[in-house]
Amino acid sequence: MHEENGMKTSDDREHSFSDKAARRWYSAGQSQVVMLLATVTFFLLLLPGCGKSRPKPVEVTGKVTYRGKPVEEATVNFFPESGYMAIATTDTEGRFTLKTSQVGDGAVVGKYEVTVVKYRANPRANAQTPPNEQHLPVLPMRYADRKTSKLTANVMAEGPNDFTFDLVD
Repeated sequence: MHEENGMKTSDDREHSFSDKAARRWYSAGQSQVVMLLATVTFFLLLLPGCGKSRPKPVEVTGKVTYRGKPVEEATVNFFPESGYMAIATTDTEGRFTLKTSQVGDGAVVGKYEVTVVKYRANPRANAQTPPNEQHLPVLPMRYADRKTSKLTANVMAEGPNDFTFDLVD
C-alpha cells in the first residue's frame, strides 16, 4: 500500500476500486454459471423422456455361402422397412452376428431387405486407376443392391433368428 502522509495515493484507490469491481463481476459470473448449469441439468433430465425409446434388438445370426462354399469377410446389411439398419461381417466359416448399435446386439424385430457384398483388390489397379475401379466385386453385383438382391429376413421376437443366404450366379 502506498501512503503519502498517511493518505492513499490515486493508484491505491484505483486498485481498490478494481478489486471491488472484480469481486462483484466474479460473484455475478458465478451466479450465471450456476444458473446455466441448473438449466442444462434440467433439460438433460428431461431428454430421456422425450420421443420414442429405441426398440431393444434381438440376437440375429446367419451364414453366407456362394456356390456352396462359405464366404469370408463379406458385409451383410439388413435394411428394415423402418427403423435401424443392422450390419455384420462374416467370419472364415461364412457365419455372422448382426449389430445395430453395439457389437453382437442383433437387430430390431421386423422385416428386412438384405444385401451381401465382398470386394477384392484389383490386381491391375495403379495410382491412375479411378477409386471406383480399385476393387472388384467377388459376389454377383445384384446382391449388393437391396432392390435386386431378393434376399429378405423376418426377425422374430421369439427366435431363433438364424438365416442362411445361399448365393448363386
